[in-house]
Amino acid sequence: MNVLNCEVYDRYSPGTPRLSGNHLEPRCWRERMMRLLFFSSYFSLILVVSLAQVVKPPPLMFNCSDPMGRVYTRQDSDIMLSCLWKTTNIFGYKPSPILSTEERSALPPRCNWYEDGIWFSDTSLWSGSKSIPLVTGSIITIKCATVFCSLPKCSHQRLTITVAQQDVKLFKISPSPPIYVYGLVQFGWCAKMKSTAWKYQFSSKKGEPGIVIPSNYHTEIEDEAYPPGLRGICSSYYNYQVNVSYTDPGHYIASLTNQNGPLVELSVILEVEPALLHVFSATSNQVSQTTDLRLTWILISLSSKVVAFQLTDINKVGAWNVTANSYAIKTDFCSPPLSAVGSGVARIHFLVDERIKEVLTGTFDLSKHIVGLTANKGLCNLRLNSNETQRNTYYCSTTSGLYYSYKENETGAGSSDHNIIHQDQSLTYLFQVKAIYFVRKMSGL
Repeated sequence: MNVLNCEVYDRYSPGTPRLSGNHLEPRCWRERMMRLLFFSSYFSLILVVSLAQVVKPPPLMFNCSDPMGRVYTRQDSDIMLSCLWKTTNIFGYKPSPILSTEERSALPPRCNWYEDGIWFSDTSLWSGSKSIPLVTGSIITIKCATVFCSLPKCSHQRLTITVAQQDVKLFKISPSPPIYVYGLVQFGWCAKMKSTAWKYQFSSKKGEPGIVIPSNYHTEIEDEAYPPGLRGICSSYYNYQVNVSYTDPGHYIASLTNQNGPLVELSVILEVEPALLHVFSATSNQVSQTTDLRLTWILISLSSKVVAFQLTDINKVGAWNVTANSYAIKTDFCSPPLSAVGSGVARIHFLVDERIKEVLTGTFDLSKHIVGLTANKGLCNLRLNSNETQRNTYYCSTTSGLYYSYKENETGAGSSDHNIIHQDQSLTYLFQVKAIYFVRKMSGL
């Protein structure tokens, strides 16, 4: 062991030790500086050697030897591999295809196997397999060394194998409750793993054949679309999405299963409510206070689900602009009409939830401010409110009677709006009357 002694001398009195004074000079500084320079050079040499080390990929290619086919996760890479967990996993290995002919002819690599950081085995073969009993979530690390890549000048990358179970989450993306018939309903699910052999089968309701989607046909789902608690999980999984609609109200169970893969049996329960669906609208701006308007309609059931409807302008007031729902079908006006009197406004076929057993007819009369509404022997007469600053709503039912409500019109004076609602079985009729008032001004000559 080297001991560095250092004494303090006065530079004006050589050879005389001094403990104090104005001219103290440690003669051991030179020796210290030489040792520091030597240590600095040594550390620089180590740093250069470390930076010059060559890092190569693993000399062996590993697989899970899974009869269900290779599985993948979104975290896989050249040095990270995923395997589906079983009670005993078999790992196969063989020479990497990137090795040269010279490297393949060398001695086989020596590989150290670790489970969760703890060594448990070595292998020294170019190819073979290893059977390992594992618990789910285990991480296998394999570090290999070869004669053509050895420390300190060269090293092979470590290979990490994650052994896990499949994890799948099924959820409804939109809409939020309530869900109505014919509305678009979006379902989604996310899965930790995928495999070419796996196929998902999604069924929107119990007992009906589902939609088959291969696990490789994944998509992206916006983070905001995930239900609470699933965003952190599903954002790192493979995502899938389907769109469906329900034509009947009721209680439904949407389900998801997996074909040719690990068992998946998931379901989502939802309630679908009936909706007030728009069938058609007819608008005319040629009606005035001096016009006597009479509209009649007839509805006939063609089958258990299909009905034919015709609206007629008896007095032929003028042109009508008609818009129909995309689910309704406008019929050919060259075909025989349901009623030969007046001018046909609309004639369409559309679907209903339940069969209408009788022929439904009705009449809407408007003369000045008096409205008469007749439907299947029911009668409702009312006088429209002539207040110019109000929006009025009238509900007329042959079973429930007449209800009336109003609120102030945001547009102010000059017009009044009237909504007359009539319900007959599963159909609802809405008649909207907008009265516009003109003020005449006179000026003297």
